[in-house]
Amino acid sequence: MLAVAATVLVGTSIVLGGLLVARPQPKEAGQKMRVEQGPTITLPKLPVALPVTPSTQINTSNWKVYRNKEYGFEIQYPQYFTIRTVADTIQFYDPTDRQEKEGPFFRGPEGLLALSILVPVSDSKMAEDFKVFAREYHRLPDNVIIGTNTFTKVFTLGEDEDVSIYYWKLPHIVLRIMIPGYSVYDIAITMLRTLHKITY
Repeated sequence: MLAVAATVLVGTSIVLGGLLVARPQPKEAGQKMRVEQGPTITLPKLPVALPVTPSTQINTSNWKVYRNKEYGFEIQYPQYFTIRTVADTIQFYDPTDRQEKEGPFFRGPEGLLALSILVPVSDSKMAEDFKVFAREYHRLPDNVIIGTNTFTKVFTLGEDEDVSIYYWKLPHIVLRIMIPGYSVYDIAITMLRTLHKITY
């Protein structure tokens, strides 16, 4: 069974994998959003009407596989990419686009950041993403389909430095996946199409 990041409305709240977040209401002077930790519950699979596909078809036949046995998932990536692990974040870089110092748009000595995965994600981090999204866009997050996977897309920043963040729920943890929106966007979306759960 596929892992699903589902968003459910409960009264005036949002529930994502057991996280209870206040639903955004019309702004009033001095009004603040409440965020509370709810119990972990089993969520139904929701209908999704927002498929996301890369604008170009990419051949993945020679891609490598990153496998994480600790958390039970794997994802494919281009064979020329490099991987760096920093704390709880797995970062995938395109080394063909390097610069000596860290610069804008996630370029640095390792190359151009294509995708990063934070695992496991804390409830406080999810709550913060929801609060920022609600404050900036005054609406609920989107559920999107990429390949056969369902994600909850909670945040996008600006036009010059687009950053999309996707949550993907596994049985016991949630992955937070960040994709900067520039030249390797199609590759990153294709990578998400290869993401799946593994068991041992």
